[in-house]
Amino acid sequence: MLRNLPVAALLSVVAMLAVSCSTDVVDGEVTTLPEGMYPLTLTATQDEMVALPQTRVSDYDDTDGTHKSKWTAGDQIKVVVSEGNNDAETTCTLDANGDITTCSPALYWKTTQMSKINAWYSNITGQNTTSNTVSLADQSSGLAYVLKADEKSNVNYQSGNISLDFKHQLAKVRVTVNKGTYTGDLNNLSVAMQECYTSCIVTNGIISNPQGSGDIKMRSVGNNVFEANVVPGKTSKDNAFKINADDKTSLASLSGAVTFTAGSVHYITIKIDATGPIPITPDETITQPGDYIMKGSFTQGVILNGNNINLIVEEASSTAATAIHVKGGTPTITVKGTNNSFNCSDTPILLDPKTNVIIKGSTSNPKDSKLTIRTSTSAVAGIGSASESSCGNISIADITLDVYGGTGSDYGGAAIGTNGAGSFGSSCGNITIENSVVYAKGGIGAAAIGLAEVSDSNSCGEIIIKHSKIYATTTYDDYYNSYAACIGHAAFAERTPVVVGKITITTDESKEVFFGADRFKAIDNNGSTVTSGFYKVGKSNSSNYQSKQTWSGVYFGKEGQETELASGSTNGYQ
Repeated sequence: MLRNLPVAALLSVVAMLAVSCSTDVVDGEVTTLPEGMYPLTLTATQDEMVALPQTRVSDYDDTDGTHKSKWTAGDQIKVVVSEGNNDAETTCTLDANGDITTCSPALYWKTTQMSKINAWYSNITGQNTTSNTVSLADQSSGLAYVLKADEKSNVNYQSGNISLDFKHQLAKVRVTVNKGTYTGDLNNLSVAMQECYTSCIVTNGIISNPQGSGDIKMRSVGNNVFEANVVPGKTSKDNAFKINADDKTSLASLSGAVTFTAGSVHYITIKIDATGPIPITPDETITQPGDYIMKGSFTQGVILNGNNINLIVEEASSTAATAIHVKGGTPTITVKGTNNSFNCSDTPILLDPKTNVIIKGSTSNPKDSKLTIRTSTSAVAGIGSASESSCGNISIADITLDVYGGTGSDYGGAAIGTNGAGSFGSSCGNITIENSVVYAKGGIGAAAIGLAEVSDSNSCGEIIIKHSKIYATTTYDDYYNSYAACIGHAAFAERTPVVVGKITITTDESKEVFFGADRFKAIDNNGSTVTSGFYKVGKSNSSNYQSKQTWSGVYFGKEGQETELASGSTNGYQ
């Protein structure tokens, strides 16, 4: 529901202003008035209000339910008296009743000639007298106000008390959030306006040059009511408001476009209902925060670009080149149910530079959520960075994950980690696996978790495994005659530095159980399964490449009791 109610603006203030000098008219000529003898008397008034007033510095709700405003002691208005080519400017300070207490400097009429008077107010620091670009983006702790009085022309020392009529130069938006079928807690509710002008230039009370397009954080005035003052003229409709409740973000659209009008209050009511996630379609790009669902068969990929995006994968399959491409932020992929699979011709879950991903189950039991990931390209990662590129952190929790890196006659890709295609290294940030069951198989010469096989420098951050079962397989590279580690480095390294960070495994299992033959294994050059001859954690098993590989060792044990299992000065743990 939206109403656009015009409001005039402001304040009732009576002021005795002194204006320097003045003049008498003698035989039709302008003459100078005696110094300090003709003080200027002003009254700052508010127009008749049609409905709720546009509020000012100090806002409050009256006992009759109307929203009103009042001056706050110490508020200051600027007044300029122009007599011919001469301007006299003063700053007038108000008390809580709106009466002028002081003016500095004091002003008096100088001549008998006709003059004009301008006055304005702004609570934005530095905007009372200068032209500056000001930000309106964060009004969560207080609203931005700009007011200007109508210019008074053809006034002089005989005009008596002069009434100044102040009007708002910004438009007010007042949002009331109602709880519909939503059952959550609104105590920590916040609201932001989207795609608004976030800045403008203020020159002596005049708004110009609106700029920017982004969020404006609104101020809470209690009872789930939020306000912000915005630049006139900008229209909003689709996804106009961002609502955050219980750390969950959703978007609200208006039924029609709104043109913000200076001096008007725009009333908007938003109802929060317990709606489900938004279904997505193949080849869709998601940029707005919220819950989305991927369900059914997909032949084209989905792009995630932003934070606070939660994509639910439920009973879904994808045969796209890349099932999910993370192009920005840190989105979450929530897997629901056990019948989910990505069979792709490139990296199934691909991360761009400086992006992160969270992949998690829908409950705390890993058996409730399963995702199978395969790729038909020889060198790519199952989850990770692109060829000759890098990515941020990969976090996995509360899920059963069955993922292979790309394999074939070319370089192999890690199941979780980096891509092995190209002549330059691919890197990734930290890899964290918690409360999960992970089946990970690296491509030829690639680690199951960590680095792919490449010919140039690359790196992987820390690898952190907490209370999880890992089934890791590495595959022999008969070209370089070596194995990669199941967790850590690849089978081959040509140039330094090739770096893997600290590896920490937190578990209540013994090392014999955690690294048991049923969990850590290799595929030899005959295609047979073997349980020795490779490092379960660490480096390549070939001395030709170990000197070019650096790592920080592996620490193993119960929570808070992890001790060094193999140091970074060794080649690894077998």
